[in-house]
Amino acid sequence: MLAGLAWGFSFFDKILWLAFKIAGVTFGSLLGVFLLGLITRLRANRANVAAMVIMALVNLVLLVLSETGVIALAWSWLVILGTAGTMALAPLLAPLLDRGTQTPPEEPRKAR
Repeated sequence: MLAGLAWGFSFFDKILWLAFKIAGVTFGSLLGVFLLGLITRLRANRANVAAMVIMALVNLVLLVLSETGVIALAWSWLVILGTAGTMALAPLLAPLLDRGTQTPPEEPRKAR
């Protein structure tokens, strides 16, 4: 089975770059949601998922346009654009999608 996979992929030139391009479609939005959770207090699960999906689709369109030669865009920009777009979209979508589901952050307990 592995030999068959190796034979099938032997027809692709620069398979590592192909893997980077495909991964770049989703890595940006994943990094964006990670950074939102790390540096903000935004609790908006639905908005985060919607922002991730939207930016993955935007990155997919950009990748297709780049591969067909319509625009000149390196694959590494997909991660940067996906991260920035996800971090910008999630706070904008939070009031619409997570209206009734947001809970206030818990206050730290006082020592007795």
